[in-house]
Amino acid sequence: MTASIGDNGSVSTDTQERTYTPWWGFALVVLAGLVAIGVFVSSASKAPLPKGVTHSEVVGKQQAVQDGKLEFAVEDVRRQVSEIGDAYFGTSPSAGSYTVVTLSVHNTSDEAVTFDGTYVMGLDSTGSRVPSDREAQYYANEDGSGMLTTLAPGVEIRTSIAFQVPESEKLVGVEVHDSVFSRGATILFKAPR
Repeated sequence: MTASIGDNGSVSTDTQERTYTPWWGFALVVLAGLVAIGVFVSSASKAPLPKGVTHSEVVGKQQAVQDGKLEFAVEDVRRQVSEIGDAYFGTSPSAGSYTVVTLSVHNTSDEAVTFDGTYVMGLDSTGSRVPSDREAQYYANEDGSGMLTTLAPGVEIRTSIAFQVPESEKLVGVEVHDSVFSRGATILFKAPR
């Protein structure tokens, strides 16, 4: 900025305009990059079902529970899963192993409901809640089902939820929720035979 005094004693200022790159331009570039990466990872990570030890502790449809607008049933429990994914994309637990619980989730209401598998909590033998592992859940579900999935009325999906469990612990059930604010419902696994 320069200032000068004119003939009549008044002060005039010349201001140079600054040019700014709009913040949203940068945000759009970052968003486009993230979408491109997501599409690549999604198409490349058609993961097989996780391999592990399956016990005869499947609860089944006759033991379905309702929470809010969704009905849940445990269809499968796999313990001691050391890796989820394929040779190119996958994950391993940082300690212990994964327990992978496969649920059927059915929208029993007359309106669409969005389900997120991270609302499901594992229950260990001490009564503590164990959060699900979002990355492992992504690789455990070939089509991404259960990760912010909107279910139309009457629609049912099958989704696998992975929990990191220390070697000294064991999941004995899950607490399912139709939303982050719901009270939840508990499904206890049957003891292995």
